[in-house]
Amino acid sequence: MYLREDTTPPRLDRWIAHAFTPDRLTTTLTALAHATAAAAKAAAAGTPDEDQARRTLKECDKRLARYRAALAAGADPTVVTQWISADATTSAAWSVRSNILRART
Repeated sequence: MYLREDTTPPRLDRWIAHAFTPDRLTTTLTALAHATAAAAKAAAAGTPDEDQARRTLKECDKRLARYRAALAAGADPTVVTQWISADATTSAAWSVRSNILRART
């Protein structure tokens, strides 16, 4: 995080100065390390909506791979194109939703 020094409120400036005094430095750095680890764990876990988006995108990718294989095996291109179009639309919608959910955190 970046804070311009000329806009830092005096109270915050005093708190920072106190938190990083030699006798509190170890405590402050330990707290920062724990907070960073907890934030990383929470971000990795994701919300139920993010999990649903990931699962849906993974399912679409699997189906698209099967559709490509069906085309290679000689399936009707018109039918397969309709399947691909439907899944591509679903995938795009969930990708947008996933990006919005990530931007909120």
